[in-house]
Amino acid sequence: AMTFANGLFGSAAAIANGYMFIIYKNDREKADEFGGYVMATLMVGLTVGGLFTLFFPSNLFRPLLLSSALCFLAFVVCFIFVFVPSESPVEIDSEPEEDDIPLDKRAISNVIIGASFDHLGTLGIYPLAFSPVMYQRFFLDFQIANKVPIMSGNEYRWLFSMIGLAAVPAALLMPLVNKKLGVAISTIISNLITAGAIIALLSVAAIDPPTHSSFVLYATIIYATFPFALLSQLSSGAMLDRVTPHDQKSLAQGINNSLYDFASKLYHGCDNLGF
Repeated sequence: AMTFANGLFGSAAAIANGYMFIIYKNDREKADEFGGYVMATLMVGLTVGGLFTLFFPSNLFRPLLLSSALCFLAFVVCFIFVFVPSESPVEIDSEPEEDDIPLDKRAISNVIIGASFDHLGTLGIYPLAFSPVMYQRFFLDFQIANKVPIMSGNEYRWLFSMIGLAAVPAALLMPLVNKKLGVAISTIISNLITAGAIIALLSVAAIDPPTHSSFVLYATIIYATFPFALLSQLSSGAMLDRVTPHDQKSLAQGINNSLYDFASKLYHGCDNLGF
């Protein structure tokens, strides 16, 4: 029930992305830039939230209460200070008004289908590379065999919590990469790197018996390649922005985020069923 409530009310990132694309509807570079800031802020927030669990290892209800209070505070701040773009007291987008693009259902469908596969692939880096693979291979299997694990539970929590910081450079560099290479090319390159990273992670995890060196190599691959996985995800939102009419941008971003959440729940459901 708590997870359901979190998914139901935790759509801040999708709303914020759609908000940026509406505000800067005539300046795609600026929309990409501020969309990157939104995701960078989200990743830092996820890292801080993960650190809460490290500060209260014996009682997870305390960080849960703190997180709930912060969510309520965020709601109050947004309700008071965030305005509807059409009711802005200042001119936000100083560029001349562009003609709205027509609704191209085929183009939008193609991007959404591509984004779905992108999300499924990206989840191979995070969170699946952490749980179940890293957790089981370098910790749980040792405990089951009554041996000292290569990775401690505290090390796992630190690695899982701090991964968000590795994504910040990708979020901040996304506008520059999209400008230099184009959204489609940057997405393809990121997907290829992500695919290679997943193959490398599986190869390292398959080393038997696992060693401290393989554990270090495994963690290094995750942290080195996760920014590229995130970059491909951010690019899917940028591609949707380019083929979506102004009044449908928030809906498109919401669908994109929903697809990511669905892919995540699908993977975890398969893991729980033993696949």
